[in-house]
Parts: sequence; structure tokens; C-alpha cells
Amino acid sequence: MSKYNRNLTNRFAGQINGVDVKFSDPNVSEGIVNHMTISVKNNANTPLPFAIIPANFDTLRIKTTLTRSASDGPITGVVVDKEYNNCLDMQEAGFVIKGVANDGSYVDSEVDYECSSADPARSIKQFLNYIRLNPSRLQSMEVVASDANAFDTNMRLTYVNPFFKNAEQEINLSVFYSLYQQATDRIRMEFDGKVELSDLSLMTAIIPANSTMKFVMRFV
Repeated sequence: MSKYNRNLTNRFAGQINGVDVKFSDPNVSEGIVNHMTISVKNNANTPLPFAIIPANFDTLRIKTTLTRSASDGPITGVVVDKEYNNCLDMQEAGFVIKGVANDGSYVDSEVDYECSSADPARSIKQFLNYIRLNPSRLQSMEVVASDANAFDTNMRLTYVNPFFKNAEQEINLSVFYSLYQQATDRIRMEFDGKVELSDLSLMTAIIPANSTMKFVMRFV
């Protein structure tokens, strides 16, 4: 491990602008921890099996667009774009997934969805690349949904191994939802650093039809 600590501590106690502050206080410590928020909007009329963390599966898709001087004219150029919304590798490995976290939208005959990061300066691609290179322990996750039916589904977490398929661990979202809670559009799950996200972690969820879900991940 590098001798330089790249993470902010939550154990500081002192003064900021003459005000006593303890970073051990929940409202302060949670504000400075590493966190990432991914939003997914499912525009289709069917639920979307979605990979929030795609492990080390290749999601690259090459999109080629031909340009013409007129609709029926000769080809004048070729534009090649890289997109990271390809689920084929995950499907071939036996996982039922039709969408994956990426920066942008994707539409085909089966799916229609949009993804975005809450912070424009922190792309989803950058976050996923970091997770692959720097395994990070999950402190907590908040799930916000426009359709409360999302909390009747299960998230799944499996650690992908090329030699055999590990059992998927189910996270029953309804366990974290109370009929008496004030904010009915969200749940919060505490992991206390016992769950690690890395290039081996495949974390999935079901996005209900015509709805939006937001995943707020906070790390130790």
C-alpha cells in the first residue's frame, strides 16, 4: 500500500473557521467519505435487469456511423464511437442482464434506458475503472426509486470467478423498507465495510418499467 493516504479521514477533530468540528459525527463524516451516485431511467414498458457494477466483463461496443453529403449521396466519412453498454459477455456467462451502468443512453428492440452520474465531473466510466483497479469496501448504499414496487425486488451480488460460477447472494430490498417510514421513495442499507466492490464484483438490480432508480454508494 502506498505510504500516501488517498482517502479523507473521518476521525479528525478540530476547528474550521473557528467552529468546533468532529468528523466522527455522522452528518459530517458521511459528507466527506468517497461516494458515487448512479441514476438509471428505464423508458421501456418492461422491467430492466441491470448491472450496477459489471465486474471485469467487457462492456465495450464500437458504434460506426457513416456520413454522407446528401441522404443518397456518396459516403464522405466514418465516425467511430466507443460505448460501454454491451451486455453480451455477461449474458454468455449465464447472467440475465440487459442493461449496464454507462455514461449515456441505449436503445434497441428490447431495452430503452438512460444512465447518469450525479456529479458531471465524475463519470461512471471513471468510477468503474477505479473500482476495478482499487477494490473498495462499501460502507452503505441508499436506493431511491420513483416506483415503490422496486423495493419488492432483489438486488444480487456475486463474485465472478473464471473457473466456476459463484452463487449469487440476494439482497431482499423489502427487508429495508418500512410501511411507517416518512420517506417512502428510498431505503438505506448498511454494510459497514463488509462488502467489497472490485473487478470481481457483479452487482445487479431490477429497474421497474417506466421508472427511475438512483444508487448512492458510500465507501469506507
